[in-house]
Amino acid sequence: MVFASVIAWSAAPAFVRAQLAPPRPAKAPQGDASYPVDADGRPARVELRLTIGIDGAVEATEVIGVDRAEPEAAPFIREALLYLETLSFEPATRDGKPVPSLIRYEVVFIPPEPEAPMEPVPLDAIQTPAPLEPTSEASDFGATAEIEAAPIEAPPAAASDIEIEIGKLQDLPWRNASELLSLAPGVVLQNHSGEGHAPTIFMRGFDAGEGQDVEILIEGVPLNEPSNAHGHGYADVGFIIPELVQSLRVLEGPFDPRQGDFAVAGTVDYRLGSSRRGVAVSGRYGSFNERRLLLAWAPHQASDETVFGVDMQASDGYGPNRAFSIVRGLGQYADTEGPLKWALLLAASAFEFDSAGVIRQDDFENRNLPCPPDSDSQFFCLYDPNQGGSGSRYLTSFSLDHVQPSTKLGMQIFLSLRKHRIRENFTGFLLDPRGDGLDENTETTTAGGRGYYRFERKWRDLPQVLEIGLFGRFDTGNTRMWRLRAEGGDPYEVVFDTDYAITNVAGYFLGEFRPVRWFELAGGLRADGFGFQLTDLDRPTSDREGERLAQENVDAFGFAIQPRGSMRFILVDELRFVTSAGIGTRSSDAQALSEGENAPFTRVFGTELGLTWARGGKWKTDLRGFGFYTWVEDDLVFDPERGRNIPVGSSQRFGATIYGRLTGPWLDTAASFTWTEAFLGGDIFGFQTDSRLPFVPRFVTRLDTAGRYLVPIRRDELLLGAALGVAFVGRKPLPLGQESEPFFTLDASVRLGWRFIEAAFSARNLTDARNRIAEFYYPSNFQGPDATPSLQAERHFAAGPPRTLWVTLTFFIDTKAFTEGKRQ
Repeated sequence: MVFASVIAWSAAPAFVRAQLAPPRPAKAPQGDASYPVDADGRPARVELRLTIGIDGAVEATEVIGVDRAEPEAAPFIREALLYLETLSFEPATRDGKPVPSLIRYEVVFIPPEPEAPMEPVPLDAIQTPAPLEPTSEASDFGATAEIEAAPIEAPPAAASDIEIEIGKLQDLPWRNASELLSLAPGVVLQNHSGEGHAPTIFMRGFDAGEGQDVEILIEGVPLNEPSNAHGHGYADVGFIIPELVQSLRVLEGPFDPRQGDFAVAGTVDYRLGSSRRGVAVSGRYGSFNERRLLLAWAPHQASDETVFGVDMQASDGYGPNRAFSIVRGLGQYADTEGPLKWALLLAASAFEFDSAGVIRQDDFENRNLPCPPDSDSQFFCLYDPNQGGSGSRYLTSFSLDHVQPSTKLGMQIFLSLRKHRIRENFTGFLLDPRGDGLDENTETTTAGGRGYYRFERKWRDLPQVLEIGLFGRFDTGNTRMWRLRAEGGDPYEVVFDTDYAITNVAGYFLGEFRPVRWFELAGGLRADGFGFQLTDLDRPTSDREGERLAQENVDAFGFAIQPRGSMRFILVDELRFVTSAGIGTRSSDAQALSEGENAPFTRVFGTELGLTWARGGKWKTDLRGFGFYTWVEDDLVFDPERGRNIPVGSSQRFGATIYGRLTGPWLDTAASFTWTEAFLGGDIFGFQTDSRLPFVPRFVTRLDTAGRYLVPIRRDELLLGAALGVAFVGRKPLPLGQESEPFFTLDASVRLGWRFIEAAFSARNLTDARNRIAEFYYPSNFQGPDATPSLQAERHFAAGPPRTLWVTLTFFIDTKAFTEGKRQ
């Protein structure tokens, strides 16, 4: 006879006892384990530690106690492990969402017909914790559980702090990893320079450029590049293979002390992993001769966070001068079992692309562009063929975490080597008859690390948490911009050429105070210090005093202190009210500094009020709504003549977002609506309603849904799947009182799977709309060097892709990968 029970469990995080639900057995072992025939005839007890994954499966088993000495313990261990082979659970949940958990599981053996009086079990022979008082009702076969304090992660810093599992929404026709950001509420991406150029991000009322106002990370590694020639804070995630992204952590606003430089509109952290294990080869062919080959593998024996992939893509582009090629490799090995957890990340990529740039609205209407006169040829035409870019990257990271009850200690080190070049022309011959083309080149090496210590203590039987941490980063390289001739694209003038070394050192503390069960106060302070050591390589060779060197050194230093915090009220089990506030900063661009300057930081004040409601179970629901306000001390707006963002003074924005997601066994749906008002000028809460901040969309709506259904056929199953993505972006204000056109996109895919093969048919911009993905309003001269330029502003736009069709075939090298994956 066998008696089995769960005697304790732990899950992450354990900051609110009422928010955690323990794992519950979903399927009991098949039959009873027999008392070992080679045992000594006395009762025995085996205690094990089980690791339960987010899918409820037992991922690891560890024997932690047996009331027998070797070799008498071996038969009982053998039978206990055999007994547990078919055991599965409904996973533990936090706020209704599955989380990993550890279980101490006990199997007691009693001989069916003892031949002699049974001796007492020597309880002192087994190393077990003190008896635990059950806090949840016993499950089907007598399981009891208690939460052990294990502060793995902090609670959400705001109502807009969302962990977005990609899940079935991976079936949407994503072209690259940056497009996954569209799943975050209110986020809009626009790419006016082609594949290989990082998209402009609109978030929370910010025209955040290619990263100047959004901190972007991969597994905690910062990707924003200070003083990039194309734009301060430039962050390119094109090296990330979208199929290897398991989730995104998106926090809109500067509310967490762990957020670093550029976290003005918010922070995005890409988390790698895949629940589909095994080896798969995928090939894609589509419109405009687009080709792709992907080899991805995820070992069955490893954790979900262990993934590898090699990806190669090329296309002729959807119009002249839009071809691109890219190769990328990405891999992470993560050991998440036991108290010592570590992960190694490696990434490498190289790419090249052409760009059509922008065209004038009046030239398009008058059919004056150098292309055939039909509407489509004119819409997708270009002026300057010397536009495009290239780049390469190598990145590695190693992280180590030691997790124990009530404490967590961790560290991470990272290294990145990066070369990046972009060529573009926004004004033709407006500034110089030789041409206004720009060649922007950046070479940078980034090395850094972070560490933290987090511990929990009980007060009034409630957990109180303190976390302290440090961060260090060193960037060194060169940033350079040249002017290019229109004829041949040769450089003729240096705009700037700077060698730089930038050091960022930061420390923070974060406390979580919980005086009663229905209220929690979380907050802390972050302090950043920046040291700049610059060499300007393009100074005049003479001045009023005579000849001088063409080089000059510039040193600058600056501090930034940033308090941040939030309050959470638990209204009912699933409903939370959260209010957050904080100060964030954006560091200085090296090009704007002078010798001995107290390096200025752009200060940002943000606040938010919101409600969140989440429920777990078979159909998981996440609903939230929040309103926000942000003041920026010195904002930036894109200047076409300089090809970069320039300061425009203070700005303010406010708005609201509604977001919801429903996830079930065969359907995954997410929807959001965001309204934003953004204005130039004004102090905190001093609105200036007469001057709108240009380029920021007022209304953004998005709906994404994907379904997978299995049809039984004889002894096998046929996979049927479909996905739909709908986005509407309202009018955006342009300079001088103008407004852009709204745009609408509809993307869809269907898929069939049978045994070891899966076929997908995808369409982007299914309605074939002629979208202007970026619009500007400024003077330009594209008529030629001899034309008399007009200083009158004119509308310019970059053409979005037309309807694009793909066919993708995926072959699973081992059928187990397909059998497991088609249910994901």
